[in-house]
Parts: sequence; C-alpha cells; structure tokens
Amino acid sequence: MPLAPPPLPYPYGALEPTIDELTMRLHHDSMQPRGQTVPSMSCSATLDALPGDKRTLVRNNGVGHLDHSLFWESMAPDDHGHPADRGWSWLVHDGTGLAVTSTANQDSPPMRGHTPLLCVDVWEPAYYLRYQNRRVDYLEAWWNVVDWQRVAARYATATSRNAGGDHP
Repeated sequence: MPLAPPPLPYPYGALEPTIDELTMRLHHDSMQPRGQTVPSMSCSATLDALPGDKRTLVRNNGVGHLDHSLFWESMAPDDHGHPADRGWSWLVHDGTGLAVTSTANQDSPPMRGHTPLLCVDVWEPAYYLRYQNRRVDYLEAWWNVVDWQRVAARYATATSRNAGGDHP
C-alpha cells in the first residue's frame, strides 16, 4: 500500500511565524503517495533484514515517512512548556537512557533499536522558503513550536517499556 503522510495535527499556517503556511503545504503535501508500495516492517527492523532490492525503497519511502511523521507530530502551535533537562536534534531513548544522535538520508533511530522522542528536519524543504540558507535561524526559531508534552509522553512510554525488560 502506498504511504501517505499523516494529517497534520494543526492547520498548515498554525506554526507561523516560525514555519510559514506555504512551506508547510509544500513540505507536507510533497509526501503524498507516488504509487510506490513499501513492504511492511516493524519500526525496529533493520534494513539489513530486507532483501537487497527492497532496501533503498524502504529507506527512501518507509523510513522517510516515519521520520517526517515524527517531525510534524513533534510541533504544535501552542506553548507546551520548555524541555526538562533534555537534549538537541534526534533525542532518543537508547534502551538505557537518553541520547542525542543524527542520521543521514532517510535513516532513523528505530533502525538502530532506539526509540525516537524528538526530531527536527534540517533538509531544505523544511525551511527554505522562509529562511533560505539561514538554517541556524530556522533551528533557533523551531524550538518555539516543539510540543514538549508529546516528547514527555514518548519518553514515559519508552522508559515504561524498558522498566519491564523490553527494549525498543
């Protein structure tokens, strides 16, 4: 089945002025299905477990879909507080505690067995219309729309799974 982006949990223009409506429309809507199907797999499955001819398809579409879904759901138009001693970029629970990581291309922390708590998309489609080549300005403004309640809920889920002996 072709992957479609999840509906945004807020209107396209809700993150103004940090992220403008046109950027959100173009970025989100560019993720509409293009007729490709992606084999189903667990979020924690590694690409190495897939047949070689399916790895690129899953990385570029399936994992990219997961990354973008987390990115859009990590933001909210309302003030949801401030981080409580948390880190930057990909914030993950690695099975033992918090860790900050980065990934290239469409790779994702679940591919490493980590539970993603927060991510920021730093590819140009996420910010270029408003910030052009000023990625630092985008990142500084982006913190104003992070939904810390959602991040805290992901953290609570990850740590409760690990308390029971399961690893993400």
